[in-house]
Amino acid sequence: MEPQVIYKKTSITSITARWWFIALIPLIFFFSPPFVQKNGLSLLNFQNWFKTIGDISSNNFTSYFAKYSPIMNLTALIVIILVFVLKNKFTRVFSIYAAFMMAFYGVTQNTSYTDINGIGIITSSYIFIPILSGIWIWEAFTKNNNFDLPPKVNIWTITAFCFALFAFWNPINPKNSMPDFNPVYFMTNGSNSMFCTMTPMILAILFFFYPNINTAALRVTGLCGATIGFTQLVIHLCIFVKTNWWVGVLHIPVFILSLAAVILSFRADKGSLK
Repeated sequence: MEPQVIYKKTSITSITARWWFIALIPLIFFFSPPFVQKNGLSLLNFQNWFKTIGDISSNNFTSYFAKYSPIMNLTALIVIILVFVLKNKFTRVFSIYAAFMMAFYGVTQNTSYTDINGIGIITSSYIFIPILSGIWIWEAFTKNNNFDLPPKVNIWTITAFCFALFAFWNPINPKNSMPDFNPVYFMTNGSNSMFCTMTPMILAILFFFYPNINTAALRVTGLCGATIGFTQLVIHLCIFVKTNWWVGVLHIPVFILSLAAVILSFRADKGSLK
């Protein structure tokens, strides 16, 4: 029985390291047409694709959960603390939590309903859901993340955690999208209801225990985060920089930490072969 389990773990990790899998993530993200219930889109009209994706993002379901921000953010903070307190006793719960939240982000941030389009779906994110949530569900069963070891506290892990904490804080004024460093936003700014503000924290936690972690989960989360983060940086720091520059700044952590996660995942794989 044991060799079979090892084979499964090795095969999944190996698949996520293949060049075609790495290329597949951005290809899905950039070339999957959105779905709208009304006013069907031409598959060849890329300009209309991006406009529709923008409309869906602007009217997504995230706002419906704004009133629950204190509860959701408090839950996230408790999860973070329990990783370091309960260690491996909490490994499976942490993975299930990550899997659930990735599915939650995929649905709520990429689904909308408007009178013009009816139900709108950013299909690329719906394709990501089984991949991203699935890798964390797999980790919940394999428990490759070893939180029993002492966390590595150094300049790199502390810096990563500070980046993640900044993203989680999400210090932005919702009325004008400008900087607002109100500490209350740690609990009220909906950080735990958005992929780009919570994913850096999940990665930062894994960095503390690197390389004794599930490298496939690290890699897949990083690939998705880097792809989405890069897109947000282009949109807010290049296209709409005059009005959205601070939104772009807030997406720097998810891009940098996700890119670091991908690089570190390959370094860990090489180390395990020595």
